Amino acid sequence: MLIPSLPQSERPWSIAVRTAYQKLHQIYCTGSSYVNSGSVEAHRLQQYGEMVIVDAYPLLLLLSETARLEGLPLEWIDNVSTDFTALLALIDETWMQAKDEYVKRTIGRNYLKYQFSRSANRVSLPQPVGPVYTTVTRKRGQPRKSVDPKLLHEAFQKGRHISTTVLANILGINRKTLQARKNELGIDSNFDNISDANLDDLVQIYHKENPSGGRSYIMGHLCATHGLRIQQQCVVDAINCIDKLGQEMQHRIGKKMLQRKYSVPRSNALWHIDGHHKLIAWGIVLHGVADRYTHKVCIYHAGSTYTMNLRLDRSLDFRQIQTTDQKLSLTCLLMQ
Repeated sequence: MLIPSLPQSERPWSIAVRTAYQKLHQIYCTGSSYVNSGSVEAHRLQQYGEMVIVDAYPLLLLLSETARLEGLPLEWIDNVSTDFTALLALIDETWMQAKDEYVKRTIGRNYLKYQFSRSANRVSLPQPVGPVYTTVTRKRGQPRKSVDPKLLHEAFQKGRHISTTVLANILGINRKTLQARKNELGIDSNFDNISDANLDDLVQIYHKENPSGGRSYIMGHLCATHGLRIQQQCVVDAINCIDKLGQEMQHRIGKKMLQRKYSVPRSNALWHIDGHHKLIAWGIVLHGVADRYTHKVCIYHAGSTYTMNLRLDRSLDFRQIQTTDQKLSLTCLLMQ
């Protein structure tokens, strides 16, 4: 079973339209093939049904909204929507039949599993350096702080992505002082002025050559090739203008992640273990264990890495002795 292919067109379909069709084709083929395979499971059928509802239907709605812009006939979109509606009804009917079997298969063993990870990241902060010197002006107040003009011209030339605040922190002077020296030398580090039409043309040329390039790539291309420093929001607006379908597919469909819901029947059936390693530079590691059913903190320790693992292992052994007649499962959520 296949959905209708893209209709014939005088000009080639855009990358966004072809990508949307490939995604719809993949969802329909995988769902229909699994339903017709004869050996199905209820939770898999539920996943395929959610794919149709969460991914396919919003994508078809988006295609209908941009049909006039992309030159896509509405009749083709209606036919594809009808096929997905029929597939969803078939999945729902098959799921009702396999639901009881799915409940029996999901009752299985619980796994006792825990893992600890520790990492220490030592970051060395750069020390303020730079040719900053003081000049005696014979006036009231502190001596005047001056910066080498050659350094300022080189730092704020076209193509450099350094802000006034960052450079002032590196040089060890106030931002207003650095801005005053820039004004005296006539250095302008503001954004370039370009019309929306010209910016759209440049972005469209780059997008045709690199369809997968995003905002960062386009801003780097404009700066390196054309020497333009453009605001980030202007580049985003230009991308949305020339490739509305592709951007809407990414924001509304591509980033959605389905999370499975779970429930805990009783206390001590599922524990959550978490660690906090941001204080490891001072020899302190935090670990805690919480019960999923009662939300009660069972174990909480603070100490060095070695003593922490030793105490936590002993505590876990003690808890296992208390729950020998229960099935215990640990879920490790590690915070890096």
